[in-house]
Amino acid sequence: NCIITVAGVPTFDAFAVTNGYQLGVIAGFSFTLAAKAEMANNATAILATNGGKILDVRNCVVDNWYYSIAARDGGYLAVHDCVTSNAGDVSIWAFCGGIISGYNITVSSTYDSTNNLGYGYQAEYGGVLNIHDSTATTCYRGGFAVLSNGTGRYYNCTSSGNVGSGFVAQAGGVKI
Repeated sequence: NCIITVAGVPTFDAFAVTNGYQLGVIAGFSFTLAAKAEMANNATAILATNGGKILDVRNCVVDNWYYSIAARDGGYLAVHDCVTSNAGDVSIWAFCGGIISGYNITVSSTYDSTNNLGYGYQAEYGGVLNIHDSTATTCYRGGFAVLSNGTGRYYNCTSSGNVGSGFVAQAGGVKI
């Protein structure tokens, strides 16, 4: 039940585990911004990077961050029962060898129409998403995406009301 609200624009990632460190659980946090972040303030609310791991992200809410939840550069996250809204580029993002496994995640209104961005879930550049029983609604480019040699397994997922595609695979991305 901890609410973390940044009054101005973020110049930092709110919660990050990096450099091979590992965290067991982050539960019940809300990460909010007073206004929607723009590309110039492209910070992440919950991040595992450079081999960092968060083994259980649950019951968290993220609103207005440019990236809601991300695993980058070999990071790993297990995510469930979370809600994200109003991200810019991507809400749930596995990038450059990052891996996210999750279920019962609700994503809505991911968009940065100025820069033609806005995916609910995205795996790219060797990133892997294993997502089930989750939804993506009202996203600008697409609900669930695998791009640029990313891999995504989207089982029993629902994509609706998106401006772009529901499910996207392009530039060598693989959807299983």
